[in-house]
Amino acid sequence: MTARPQYKIPVGSTLDLDDVRWCVTGKDQGKVFVESLESGEIAQFSMAWLRRKIEDFSCKVKTPLEDAKREELLQYTGGFERLENIKSKEERLNIRARLSVILAIEELEKEGFKTTQRFLSTDGARARLMEDAKEFSGDRHIFNKAKIGSSNSPWTLPKGRTLADWLATYRYFDRNEVVLMSRHHMKGPKGQARCKLSKPQLRFIQYVLSIWLRVRKPRLAPLYRKAMTRFKVSPQERAEGFVFPSLTSIYNWRHAISKLVETLAREGERHAVNLIGAGQTEIRAQAFGDEAETDQLLISLFINDDGMVRARKLSKAEENEEPAPNEIRRVWLHYMIDIATRMPLAWVLAESADSDTTMQLIRMATRSKEREKIKYGCKGTPAPPVRLRKVVSDNGTAVRNGKVAAALLGMGTVYKTTRTYHSNDKPHVESAFRTFEYQVVGFENGYTGGKPGALPGSDPRREATLTLDSFYRTITRYFIDEAPHQQHRGTGMYGATPAQKLREVTKKHREIKAPDVDNRQIQLGVTKEFTINDQGVQPFGLPFNSKALRLFDGGKGKKVLVHIDPDRLHDALITAEGYSGEPIKAHLSMTAVRDCTLAEFLQLKQDAVEADPHLKEIDNQILQDALARRAEASGMFPDSDEPLNYTRLAEMEQRAERLARVECRPKETYAGVVRAGSIMDHAKSASAARNSSEAPATASSAESPKHKTFKKITESKL
Repeated sequence: MTARPQYKIPVGSTLDLDDVRWCVTGKDQGKVFVESLESGEIAQFSMAWLRRKIEDFSCKVKTPLEDAKREELLQYTGGFERLENIKSKEERLNIRARLSVILAIEELEKEGFKTTQRFLSTDGARARLMEDAKEFSGDRHIFNKAKIGSSNSPWTLPKGRTLADWLATYRYFDRNEVVLMSRHHMKGPKGQARCKLSKPQLRFIQYVLSIWLRVRKPRLAPLYRKAMTRFKVSPQERAEGFVFPSLTSIYNWRHAISKLVETLAREGERHAVNLIGAGQTEIRAQAFGDEAETDQLLISLFINDDGMVRARKLSKAEENEEPAPNEIRRVWLHYMIDIATRMPLAWVLAESADSDTTMQLIRMATRSKEREKIKYGCKGTPAPPVRLRKVVSDNGTAVRNGKVAAALLGMGTVYKTTRTYHSNDKPHVESAFRTFEYQVVGFENGYTGGKPGALPGSDPRREATLTLDSFYRTITRYFIDEAPHQQHRGTGMYGATPAQKLREVTKKHREIKAPDVDNRQIQLGVTKEFTINDQGVQPFGLPFNSKALRLFDGGKGKKVLVHIDPDRLHDALITAEGYSGEPIKAHLSMTAVRDCTLAEFLQLKQDAVEADPHLKEIDNQILQDALARRAEASGMFPDSDEPLNYTRLAEMEQRAERLARVECRPKETYAGVVRAGSIMDHAKSASAARNSSEAPATASSAESPKHKTFKKITESKL
């Protein structure tokens, strides 16, 4: 078996291994000892492992000779290593012309000519070089455009000595054509030697620029004038002839500051991340519903409150006042997008960014959008309902709350929150907002511009004509008919439309997972506590009842939790404390509103309450007359002007007071009374009457040994 050759890795070489630079410090028995150039860490690698890394291009070996030659090249060219590093097109054309001359000289060498300096200066050789160079370059007029000679004769072919130097330098630097460039930029002093400012002047420039690099964004010209009054100059520096640098010098030094440093200092670290932060281009999802991003945007558009024409007479003091609150206002757009296909999953307009609106957004993403398609006359096909596996949002209050998190976790959805004001954490939904503003919002009346003061000549509050429903119709048509059918140049899209990507993803990967209807209704629906009555349960005045609910209640009036889907009022799910079975399903018995949403039903109730006031007054008068006529006919209501008709309440109170009395037996015997059964004893009664002031006799002393009796009365004494 033939042994595999080993790669040459001399001691002192540099290994670029997985973005880490290592210096080879030694080799022994198939082991390579290295030291990290960044951290100083010491490690060892086997030659077999390094060979595999070199073969799959994960490791780049640079020998000490190559590093030295590269440093020499950079020093010779002034920092240019490749032809692509040169910005000037004219200079690249000059290098191309010189290279064609070098190739012509090498062609003469192949033919046996000795290309000495004297030979290259002869007229015949120079004429031959010009013709061959034109053939190599493919341009017969290249020497009429390129400058290959001296500054006095730029279009003239140099003498043999210069041509020989070109050839030697070209071969010395391993045939790198960048060494054929003009080195006029290498003339004069370099680095700090080029600066003509003194150290105190440089210190003043740093003093000014350090103040300019602040989030308050001061203007440089007034800052420069104020800084001259506060900058301290020592007497020795005054004696040396210190003079403040000019404002132009300050501007030149400001332009030399990196854009990253300027943005970070003047915009703030939080906003600088969105402006200059590194982007992310990985493909985060491959199947429809694997991951969705959601965010909220305060739309740069004023809309009317309800679209009704409202007029009232204004006083003189109110003529120049702004409209009252909520008459003309801006609204929030809540938006959710699928990452794998970029299909819009849900969109909701609301006056605020709160948890209820986010719940409505998630419900829309997990249900069919056919209702919106039919209602607003859309032609395209919206995204189908899907069970979300992962939802990504920022730390805004609309989604960072227990209600939304509990609902998503209850549905088995992975919930991930990113950093606020870091658009790179969820770039797909952030970039969709800018497209939406430029393609939709910017063409509507009431548009305020992308930033404050963007449209100084317009008055968006007075131009506002759209109602909330009309604007929702506009964005619904955009998210169904336009956005899914536009070419998308995002990561992984390759110019395909979201609708096309949805068909491709569902065909190649797998079928989408259907949403769990009951679990969705319990987790995302509206939940209220009710007591079961004869009509079942009635959330929002909607009667829900079923046989299973009647059997569960048994006429006891149990308390239950009612879960309804605001987008589908066909059924309600009933759960109760201590009940472990499947949720009880109750059906809507009011079939007239079966196909309405909860918002539409509440609007119907509101419209009924807010009927025409004039017609309501007529109906109310008819009702009052009918009630008065029936009350008079019943005879129950006496004349209200008769005072005697108001005394019944006082009489009833007196009778109630008498009935409330409780009789009790005295605790002691009072004087003037006799023992029970001796009322017919006249002698004793007379004695008791005479001695009323004396204390009553006891039972033993009051009793006589012999009682007097009377005969039976048989005849009338009358």
